[in-house]
Amino acid sequence: PALLQVLLDEWGIRPDTVAKYKLGYVDDGHSPMLTIPHIIDDIVYNVKSRSWFGYPKTFFRVKDASSVLLNEEKLRAPFPKRALLTEGEKDGIVADDCGVIADGLVDVIIGMTGGAGTLLERWYTLLESVEVLYVAYDGDGAGESGMDTIIRRLGAHRIRVVEMPKGMDVADVVKKFGADELKRRIREAKEPKIRSWLSHA
Repeated sequence: PALLQVLLDEWGIRPDTVAKYKLGYVDDGHSPMLTIPHIIDDIVYNVKSRSWFGYPKTFFRVKDASSVLLNEEKLRAPFPKRALLTEGEKDGIVADDCGVIADGLVDVIIGMTGGAGTLLERWYTLLESVEVLYVAYDGDGAGESGMDTIIRRLGAHRIRVVEMPKGMDVADVVKKFGADELKRRIREAKEPKIRSWLSHA
């Protein structure tokens, strides 16, 4: 219960969200880790381990295991019309906990499991099924670069850019400003200006 409360406080999420995503904890006596399983249809394809709060930041996945998106099973028929794509699992989980689906802002939340620049070819194919993709990447260089890539690949007409403050991600916004601020940013997301991404082609 004490460890669970630490996670709830740090991420600002509810116990049912922890259970939904089957978040866990392991400790080998040296490096306590938060575990995030990557699951499709109740089958675990990989597990990301993140350093526990207060320890030097590190993370890793199971070597040679499959790479899947968070909530990847949602990208199948009947295809969602509106999806929120986040740069990592934490951001997707926090956004889900905030109620952006319950409030009707998007139909599904998809989280990348390897960072802004790691969309696999198979993932692009899956995302092409979405009519409108709200992209909430981190407000840093990697986030901008990843945004440019996905706009080029999927087309500006399909993308709505959810702006993040400089140096912040979805979870940071929610923790500092609250869930309503994230929802406001999603509501105000706009199609990217063509000039901003053609310059990187």
